[in-house]
Amino acid sequence: MAITIKSAPQASGFVSANEEVWHVVDSTNKDITGFKYIFDLYKSGNLLTRITNSPYGDDDYGVINVGNIVRSTVAVDTLGDLDMSTAYSGTYGVIDAGTDYWWGEYVVSYGEVCGVTTAGDPVILEDLVSGTYRVYNTYNRHEMHKAGAALSSGTVFLTNRPDDSYFYSGQPVVLSINGKRITAGQSLLVKVDGSTRTITAADAMHYFSLNSLSSDSTVSIETTGAVLASKTLKQKCSKYTPYTLVFLNAYGAWDSFTFVNGNVLTDNEKKRFDQMEWKLSGFNMVNKSGKVRYEGMRTYGSEFKTKMKLTTDILNTEEYKWLFELIVSPLVYLWDKDNSLFHPVQITDTNYEIKNSLQNKTETLDVNIDVYKQNTQYR
Repeated sequence: MAITIKSAPQASGFVSANEEVWHVVDSTNKDITGFKYIFDLYKSGNLLTRITNSPYGDDDYGVINVGNIVRSTVAVDTLGDLDMSTAYSGTYGVIDAGTDYWWGEYVVSYGEVCGVTTAGDPVILEDLVSGTYRVYNTYNRHEMHKAGAALSSGTVFLTNRPDDSYFYSGQPVVLSINGKRITAGQSLLVKVDGSTRTITAADAMHYFSLNSLSSDSTVSIETTGAVLASKTLKQKCSKYTPYTLVFLNAYGAWDSFTFVNGNVLTDNEKKRFDQMEWKLSGFNMVNKSGKVRYEGMRTYGSEFKTKMKLTTDILNTEEYKWLFELIVSPLVYLWDKDNSLFHPVQITDTNYEIKNSLQNKTETLDVNIDVYKQNTQYR
């Protein structure tokens, strides 16, 4: 009796935790009446769940999609330690996010139910074969988007930001890079305008913020004697107040985009009821007390929601493709430079058109966000 693993995610691959994660196995006992496959999923030695499946397809394989289970093995690294305030002076901190943050590992133990004992109890064979697998907090963009390759061993910058993009004076630029590009005996060199930071952690995503750049700059990722990739950041000035959003992108990495202007909006909701404006005073009905008229509509509670409408500069085609990831991101922060705070926000736009700058030469993009909701007064 034996179980054979036919296909499963490889620890060296880049399987998305946010899509289907398939395991297919075969057993020499699959022709026994009442046969079933057993899949036990573990995380750090703890049993997540046991799933029992009947044979599937013409070959009676054991087939299971564990994507909705193993997503719980991946968290999101906090932005709390990201330095967004210190002016760039040739040094910058790089944060490493590896196991349990950019990717998560889990173990599957394969077993089977194959027949019954003389007493009628099922024969359960556990842990016949097991394997350790890895999934990443990424998703693969649809082919119709024509933007951004899937995460692979060749990926350097963990962003679909165009190779030539812009930054605004006083605003940060958040970039992430792939530590999987580090090979044995080597490290990655992050060079910004001649200053170098060395990264040695090979099995992680690395992210950092460049703050207060004062001129056009180049960020290059190198190994000894070789440039792997580079991004050019061109300076722009704004006569308005720019705002920067930091967001989780398709690579499961931190990214940023700066809007050239923003307006604060407010929605308010009042809880109220109608009542009669007249009251009995002595033997007369009156509608005021002294100089104050009685309320015909009584407000007993008020709640307001702070929102913003952010506007970009004119975008090119590559920027439109990239910003799709901002619109659909599950985690977005507004950087509050004045108070050195990240405000979690919700993008409320539900439609997005990836435009072509050859057809839309002067198009900007408006993005609407909810910043926070607050009660004011109850009475």
